[in-house]
Amino acid sequence: MQSSSKQRLARHRPVKGVAGVYYSERQDGSKSFEVKYQDHSGAWKYETVGPRLDQAKQRLAEVTYKRTRGDVIASATITLSDLLPEWREARRVKPRTEQTQDLHVKLHIEPRLGRVKVRDINRAAVKAWLAGLRRHDRKPGPLSDGSKAVILASLSSILDHAVEAEVISANPIKSLKRQAKPHQAELDARILADAELAAMLAATNRKDGEPGPLAWIGPMIQTARYTGLRLGETCGLTWGQVDLDRNVLVIDRQFGKDDRIAETKSGKVREVPIFPTLRKVLVERKLAAGAVLPSAPVFPNRDGDFRSQGIVDRAFRKVRDRANLSVEPRGIRFHDLRHSYCSRLVAGGTPIATVQKWAGHASPATTYKYLHHVEAEGTYDLAAAACGAAL
Repeated sequence: MQSSSKQRLARHRPVKGVAGVYYSERQDGSKSFEVKYQDHSGAWKYETVGPRLDQAKQRLAEVTYKRTRGDVIASATITLSDLLPEWREARRVKPRTEQTQDLHVKLHIEPRLGRVKVRDINRAAVKAWLAGLRRHDRKPGPLSDGSKAVILASLSSILDHAVEAEVISANPIKSLKRQAKPHQAELDARILADAELAAMLAATNRKDGEPGPLAWIGPMIQTARYTGLRLGETCGLTWGQVDLDRNVLVIDRQFGKDDRIAETKSGKVREVPIFPTLRKVLVERKLAAGAVLPSAPVFPNRDGDFRSQGIVDRAFRKVRDRANLSVEPRGIRFHDLRHSYCSRLVAGGTPIATVQKWAGHASPATTYKYLHHVEAEGTYDLAAAACGAAL
């Protein structure tokens, strides 16, 4: 009997006097209204709207308007969670970016927006979602604008895919006003002075000058200072990358935050010159290491493995604090060694194109972000000579 009653339920019946609007009957006797239209491929489809006729009329007017403009008609049923597997399959990003995006989805995006229909994620919904973002790392204080900015970028990537898949016609995040978007705050320049470098190296030793428990980080600090290597590149440096005959480091990998060897951030191989000060450090380490394989790390831990970025960063902060370095305009970070390297090269007369090449930047615009004022000896005389020659 139940099967025959299902067969008697009306499906896709036209509503009298309203062309394009239909209804189907439910088991409880109520009606579910639908609109009928051709999608972008020319196929006819019924879209369920809901129990109210006025909603169906409104949806029909919206669909008709979009079709006359040639716009994509947003899907009425696909939720953000429905879209995620296809987005993950289609994205083409580096493994580290994948991990970051997946963490954002797990902690911040899917819990709030997963069940929301993609077409309902408009600018107002995005603003409300941004306002509700909270920390998940148990640290005190609110989530920073910088963190919100990168989480928003992950959501924008998903909605960009929704546009490409013709689920929606436009990404609402792209039309948000600048003041409505969180931005990463630009940090004040912090260049390591020669005296500060000496203080940090001294702080790795005990008060009597003998090597202390943190003596191992001293050579890593010097390497980053004199080559501009990123933290992961410094941690992942192997003897096979150290060419003392040609006085260059061949940077083709890094030791990632997931404790795995990966390609460099740019995905390209570069050569960085070994200056005399660093050559002395590396030669001493090579003599102490003895016969080692090319794959052996230059800065191993007690087990002979690569040191993780987290351990190195924490040790750097300890040494910095022990050295009593100035915290104005802010405390120095390991990455500031890279800024110091680039800035001092330019102050010494190295062409920006060369600095870009050695630093492994994708464009000169990135290099310019690493250039800060350094009062180099002889700067005035060089400038005066240049102006005099120009006259």
